[in-house]
Amino acid sequence: MIKIQDNIYYIGVNKAGRVSDNAYLITGAKNALIETVSDENADEYIKNIESVISVKDIDYLIFTHTEPHCLRSMEAIIGKNPNIEVIGTIPTVKNLKEITNSAFNESIAKNNSELDLGKGLTLRFTVAPNLPCPDSMLVFLGNGSALFCGCLFASEYVGDDLYNADFKYAAEYYKNNLLPFDAFVRGALGKVPDSTELIAPKIGGVIRDGVQNFTKKYAELVRAGEDGKKTVAVCYIPDGGYTAKMADIIAKALSENGVNVYMADAAGKGVGEALNSADALVIGASTLHRNAKKEIWDAVTSLNAVRVNGKPYFVFGSYGWSGEGLELVHQHLKMLRMKPFLKPIGVLFNPSEKDIRELTDTAARFAETLL
Repeated sequence: MIKIQDNIYYIGVNKAGRVSDNAYLITGAKNALIETVSDENADEYIKNIESVISVKDIDYLIFTHTEPHCLRSMEAIIGKNPNIEVIGTIPTVKNLKEITNSAFNESIAKNNSELDLGKGLTLRFTVAPNLPCPDSMLVFLGNGSALFCGCLFASEYVGDDLYNADFKYAAEYYKNNLLPFDAFVRGALGKVPDSTELIAPKIGGVIRDGVQNFTKKYAELVRAGEDGKKTVAVCYIPDGGYTAKMADIIAKALSENGVNVYMADAAGKGVGEALNSADALVIGASTLHRNAKKEIWDAVTSLNAVRVNGKPYFVFGSYGWSGEGLELVHQHLKMLRMKPFLKPIGVLFNPSEKDIRELTDTAARFAETLL
């Protein structure tokens, strides 16, 4: 437990070198808990709370989004204080009932509704979906002096100081978890006032020093790459073979038709992030023993189904005796609910002049659909 601002205590569980399990206590005439912790940390969480006040003296338990592993924490709190009022968005409260399989005192946090804690302390709730949970919300203290933000501004890991977050870890978390929801992130950032003095996420470091500089860098991170062009990741095995030759032809045509092209080595470092981040995918899958090669499967199975949902793609490749690998990869991407541009393009061994023209034309039409 540590007091991080007037009337605000950190009562989460932080293990060195790991993602922290954050939770907060606000003390006023009435007292509010914000967030619970994972089941394995429940005992320490209760101990941290009671080093400040008795659980029996807490009036509200507030969730910024559904916490699937909160069962032990909730059971412990409600067991000690059956009158506590659980607050969250409509889907959050519904989900918590399914998690606990029990009834409890509940209150729905409506957009811009307020909760008076007395002693001049007021909480304001702002519904902010898809951060990344569909049921998420932001909780502001007063005019925004403190923000309890769930996964917005969250960090991948805790740096040297839990109470002054390292931006590089927040950037990693954004890229790995929030990037597919960048439009929602931008909307949420627009609701954070310049007067904010404390940012308290669910995981990772708390932000107390240089808050305005941190939020400015975060906004720049969200806007990064918005040059008006779409990015296509062309994923293949750069072995100098016929499929690699086809990849070069396609990439040239895409680039000449106004899109950014990222040539992704299927076995390269960071290929998963490159594919998940791209606006569209073009996958080169040659066939070996009636299947795609292992490197291609490793790359496409690293795709995050949420992040690539609805993104356009097509599959191409050279083959010898058969071309099953192309169709297998095509069907896998389709199962991820990606949007096929056309059926797989297979070329028997070395692409002819006619094949090259068709590949160039296909890539140009693909670029047109993106623009």
